[in-house]
Amino acid sequence: MRAEDVPAAADSVAAAGLRVDRDDSNRKARLSYGDHRVVLRWALPRPLFGGYDDIWFGQARRTRFLGLRVKVAPVEELLWLKMAVPSGASLGDPLIGQMLLSRGADLDWPRLLSRMAGQEALFLAHVFLFWHQYPESARHAVPEWLIDALRERTDRLQEPGAIEEEEDEEDGDTEAVESRLADQSLHRGP
Repeated sequence: MRAEDVPAAADSVAAAGLRVDRDDSNRKARLSYGDHRVVLRWALPRPLFGGYDDIWFGQARRTRFLGLRVKVAPVEELLWLKMAVPSGASLGDPLIGQMLLSRGADLDWPRLLSRMAGQEALFLAHVFLFWHQYPESARHAVPEWLIDALRERTDRLQEPGAIEEEEDEEDGDTEAVESRLADQSLHRGP
């Protein structure tokens, strides 16, 4: 929601019988009606900051909530927030894997990748965790090009002159081991 729309929206949902608990310091409101609850935000949570942009609203889908016509965030935006905003359960949040499993084939992966710019290693960690949780299904949910792009961008994050890993003399060439593991990985499996 845009910040300028908050007062009118809060008044409208309150008039419809919903309880509204505004938290202006965190730029959100909790709406409740019986056992139904929803969080209404008018700014991105920390550490992302800022407001919701036009892309967010352009991609939002219309639905009904307690008889009211509302726009809800697209799945890509929800995934971005679930992955990028630190919380006690962010990396192990089962909702991320469930969303990838159920909607992965239909996701706008380029848009999600652009939202996660600067956080590619975190995105890759979530994908690896998803692979661990759903080893067979994940093969079809996450496109191979995305993994390649995330790996390439993560590799570029290494600073020049960073300490290189010492090769284990017993295991031989590190590149050979990495190549063998890549050949056995999810997208390059046997």
